[in-house]
Amino acid sequence: MAAWHAACYHPRRRVLPWTPDFLAMRLGLWLAVIEALVSVILIIHVISSRSLNSERCMAKKSKKKQQVAWTKALHAELRRHSKARTPVAKISKLMKRTVGALRQQALKLGIGLGHQR
Repeated sequence: MAAWHAACYHPRRRVLPWTPDFLAMRLGLWLAVIEALVSVILIIHVISSRSLNSERCMAKKSKKKQQVAWTKALHAELRRHSKARTPVAKISKLMKRTVGALRQQALKLGIGLGHQR
């Protein structure tokens, strides 16, 4: 421990001696802390640049299907399937529509859909 001067002594508070050796030791500690922070920042930079490169290599998104408007002919076909009690899965494949879309249109038209009603 460093030698304490009588002028620096306080019974409850320790006052640090600002000698050149003490300052060099403190400066060395701060330099070590700064070097550690710089190395952490470099590691974060490398990791983030790798993740950016991986985003560039991702597969392209598939194109969205365009919505086909419901025509009177399609409504008539849906009514025919409803009267024939065709299963909804089969209607879905025939009309190239999802089951949810078929059920929504049937609800709008006020008709039942499916073989079990």
